[in-house]
Amino acid sequence: MTTKIDPRYMIATTAIHTMGDISRPKGDLCVVCEEDDEAYIGNWISGFGFINVRFPKDTTRELNPEEVEKYHGMGFQIGSNPPFQIDIKGTNKIEVDESKMQHAHLEDWSLSTVVGAYQAPEQGSPVLLGTVSGHPRLADGTEIQTSRISTFDMEAKKAITMNTVYTLGQPLKAYAKWLAEHNAADAKT
Repeated sequence: MTTKIDPRYMIATTAIHTMGDISRPKGDLCVVCEEDDEAYIGNWISGFGFINVRFPKDTTRELNPEEVEKYHGMGFQIGSNPPFQIDIKGTNKIEVDESKMQHAHLEDWSLSTVVGAYQAPEQGSPVLLGTVSGHPRLADGTEIQTSRISTFDMEAKKAITMNTVYTLGQPLKAYAKWLAEHNAADAKT
């Protein structure tokens, strides 16, 4: 059973994905947001954008002060996602200031994956499809596809992308049926 943890940067070598071993020869930067008894779960900061990668706890560690200095302020881009800058000084926790983000509401939503022309399905970016309201730039009732989801929590009925916090109303009926059939009512990503 996995447990959600505060996202944080770590150094890892061994990395196992459903596609196979995607380890690195030397310690490299990863971000983790879940754990179980044996591994942290997250993704490499650089590379092809694989998600839900298992980083065994015996080969994954906290950053030392030199690594914090090395990586703090570096820019990265994963796949076709927008570039971002790392800020790990101080707490080494990835925090989202929702008060500085735009907010919107989604109804009749479903979770989907966007895959580039030359990407394996496992490399796709999770997105939401649905009918938006309260968005600062889109008319109420517009059917949208969000940008890549960085946080998805069905229990809190909330999803966060790079710029927007979405509150989630009712899922699409067919999607709700699929969730119930697949016992996914408590899904968290």
